[in-house]
Order: sequence, then C-alpha cells, then structure tokens
Amino acid sequence: MVQWDTILGDSMGRVASLDLSMAEQRFGAPLWSVHRVDLHNELLRLATSEDTPGSKPVTLRLGAQVVDASTDGSITLKDGSRHAADLIVGADGLHSVLRGTVLTHDTKVSASGLSAFRFLMDTTMLEDDAKLAQVVEARSPGLSLIIDAKETISERHVVWYPCRDGEVQNFVGIHPTRPADHEETETEAMKDSMLKEFGHFNPGIVRIISYVAIPAYVRWA
Repeated sequence: MVQWDTILGDSMGRVASLDLSMAEQRFGAPLWSVHRVDLHNELLRLATSEDTPGSKPVTLRLGAQVVDASTDGSITLKDGSRHAADLIVGADGLHSVLRGTVLTHDTKVSASGLSAFRFLMDTTMLEDDAKLAQVVEARSPGLSLIIDAKETISERHVVWYPCRDGEVQNFVGIHPTRPADHEETETEAMKDSMLKEFGHFNPGIVRIISYVAIPAYVRWA
C-alpha cells in the first residue's frame, strides 16, 4: 500500500493524500493490506507444519469453547476439562471470557453509536463495468477514505482498499447505528439499509453496493 487518499463521496474529488511509499525507510517495514482469511491460513500453516523452523507442530482443537480462566495459567472448557500452559493468549473478541480474568473493572461492551458493513469484490468485476470507470480512476493505488463531508454530527464513510495482491477489493462502510441494525437478520434488508445510508454518494459507489451478491454482506453494530 503506497498511498492513503481522502475522497469526497459525492464527486469523488480528492481532498487529501498521504504518501506511504517510504513507510519501510521511515518505520522499518512496508505497509501491507491483507485479506484476513489469507493471514489466518498462513498462521495456521506455520503453527501446524513440521517444517516451521524452531517450532513443533501444534494441535488445533476446534469446538473447544473456553468458559473460564485462572491466573495460575489454566483454562476451563465448556465440557469441564481444565488445561494448563506457560502462557495463555486471550484473543476471544468483543464478548471476551478471558478479559474479565485479567481486569478487575467492569468489562461490559459499550455502544459506539456506529455500525459497519463489509464486503469483498473481485477486481475484474469493477474493471469490466464501464459505469464504474469514474470511481475506479479516481483512486490511487492504496487505501481510499470516501467521506460524507456534509455529515457534521456523526460519521459516515466508506473505506476501500485492495487485498490479495490486487485480486480482490475490500469495502467497509461506517455509518450511525440505527435501531434496525440490531434487529435485521435478512441480508436483503441489510442491503436496502446500506443503500439508504450511502444512496447520496457518487452513483458509482451506490452501484458497487448494489452489485455485490447478497450473501457477501457482513454487518457489525
């Protein structure tokens, strides 16, 4: 990733640009955008491979839900079994079990007031659609933050960046949380609400949202 652009959602005009081409010289490493499943698969391969230098293959246990942990270095699974280790890494997400073991204060989830949806598209789908030429050409290689400059109370923007060496494009839309965000389970309803949130953006952005197959949508509220 060599550039971060801020672009107006209605006109696709660029209002700011951050050059990231010197990231490796400045910070010691290049800046990458990675498809999460590719990262997960590579970590899994390294952890379970006989060929990983300086490491023994680990055993991956699926469906082993952790329900409790102790500061003595042990965890308890849903089936009642306990397992000890020299180090326990707590990476169990928003509704964490392990966080409450480490912290003494309340760890309940608090609402941010914002929701997000995400989808992926094959790059060829964008490039083959002549009606998307304006939005595709408005971008530089890297990340685009496509903003709603008229939204002055809350936050509304689309983040767009390439993954998998440019084979796929990742889109994330951030918008104010609506009551329906917690109630919608049908992906068609989710798609309709996203089109309403970003319907005033450039027609190319609206077309991209409309273009995606319904099962591709994921929403977090």
